[in-house]
Amino acid sequence: MSKLPFVRFGQNYFAPFAADTIAIHQIIELNPLIDRTHTVKHFSGLQDLTVRPVVFRSEDGQFEVLNLRQVLEGANLVRLHPDDVIPFTCLKAEDDLAIARLYYQTIGHARQFGDLDPLIHAACGGNHLTALLNQVFLQQPPDRPITTEQIERLCGGKYKKSTINARKKALGYTDPRRGCNARKFPADVVTHHDWFEDDVW
Repeated sequence: MSKLPFVRFGQNYFAPFAADTIAIHQIIELNPLIDRTHTVKHFSGLQDLTVRPVVFRSEDGQFEVLNLRQVLEGANLVRLHPDDVIPFTCLKAEDDLAIARLYYQTIGHARQFGDLDPLIHAACGGNHLTALLNQVFLQQPPDRPITTEQIERLCGGKYKKSTINARKKALGYTDPRRGCNARKFPADVVTHHDWFEDDVW
């Protein structure tokens, strides 16, 4: 029996995946890609999308497309016959689901679509998502506070410190340990770095 391929989340976290195929109408979340006019002809071969769906299949057979927005955005105006078969990649272990969601839906949305608030909530909320960001993506203790600079790296440099700090303030995340220093260094002051590590994993 051959070993499953692995995908890397973070620097040292690997999750098993399996490649498979399915008729597109079997994944309800991908219904926006199905032609409703019944004018698209059915193809017998595989119809590979620009962004391949990464899915998790629950015990009751329901599919969750973890990178749904990326798939729909990548497909753009593609319309398929309901019986067209597409390849997809299936996450095999439920234990990896939280990390995969964080990777595709929180970090991925910040990097690709500019959805910064969910990443700030995850980074500053002091919950299990904060611990996952620390352990898997930042390689530091799970209870360590995540800095603005680290959020900037996680979102791929799409936002700079001034914008991140402004959103943190608007969302109610402050660091009381800064005390009176907060008045000396307002949130809109940016420290520029000549270096930037684009890929944090």
